[in-house]
Amino acid sequence: NADKAFGAKRRSKHNHYLTYPILFIMISNHFPSTYGATGEAVALGFTSVQWNWIVLAVLMGASAVVKWWMNARDPSAGVMLAVLGVCVALSVGGTVYGSMQKERELSFAPVATAGKPIEQSGHLVGVVRWSGDVPSPKEVTLAGGCELGHEGQLLVPAAIVADGKLAEAFVHIAAGVEGYALPAPPNTDVVIEQQGCLYVPRVATARVGQPVTFVNGDAVFHNVRAVASANETWSVNQPAQHQRDTKVFRMPEVMVQTRCDLHPWMVANIGVVAHPWSAVTSGDGRFVLEGVPAGEVVVEAWHEVGGKRSQKVTVPAGGEVSVELVFGGAP
Repeated sequence: NADKAFGAKRRSKHNHYLTYPILFIMISNHFPSTYGATGEAVALGFTSVQWNWIVLAVLMGASAVVKWWMNARDPSAGVMLAVLGVCVALSVGGTVYGSMQKERELSFAPVATAGKPIEQSGHLVGVVRWSGDVPSPKEVTLAGGCELGHEGQLLVPAAIVADGKLAEAFVHIAAGVEGYALPAPPNTDVVIEQQGCLYVPRVATARVGQPVTFVNGDAVFHNVRAVASANETWSVNQPAQHQRDTKVFRMPEVMVQTRCDLHPWMVANIGVVAHPWSAVTSGDGRFVLEGVPAGEVVVEAWHEVGGKRSQKVTVPAGGEVSVELVFGGAP
């Protein structure tokens, strides 16, 4: 009986000190900024997933200290002030660091790159098709304000196909344009808005260094978390309607995914390229790439569920070449 009582007491003590970490884990989706990786983390070779356990470990240790202080028979005012001072310092430091990080991100704007001039160029036009059965859309039950503007369940399409033609496929020149002088990226923002608890557009393209602005068009709390490998990962909260946050991507990457952790069906994908030859297919599956350097290039299409398809083509000087890429069948 004594051993059982000792074991029960030990388990009770463990549960007591784990109360706050468990509560945090239960509501952590409402505080995604606590586990978004910073640029410095990526620079050191860490990803957001690798940082999550460190954040949780620190919070567990801090909550254990708080529990110990609460259990003290005679907690002094000095200890309370010290704990409060540390919390305020961390809060102010985090705010200042976040502002500096944002300024650092927005100050990154590459200029035109040096290289051999493009003396001859042509146009590349094409269509992306889907062959075979189209994947079924995902059914989402909306709540918490997301149901406004929607009737019943929301159907999130896995692939948007009309007459066999695929919309929202990202197309770019994957090879064959290295070494050319390139113009600076546009100063105009690529705007991705949250509308009806969906990202609009779901697929976008941006140049390295081009501003990408995320806008909360809903009267609902959203967050934007970037999932990337070559670029920095980050997470920003957008609790206010019409809130705007601007980011830039420093490295080419196909694709950077952005997610809302509060509404897991909300996903957008951004194709980040160093050159100007990229596009997203329209509703009829078509795309146009203008001013492509003449010669042999590799054109590649990416789709969220279809994967990648690529093809070599020769762009004629002063002319036009057509290409067709097909998803859904054999690669």
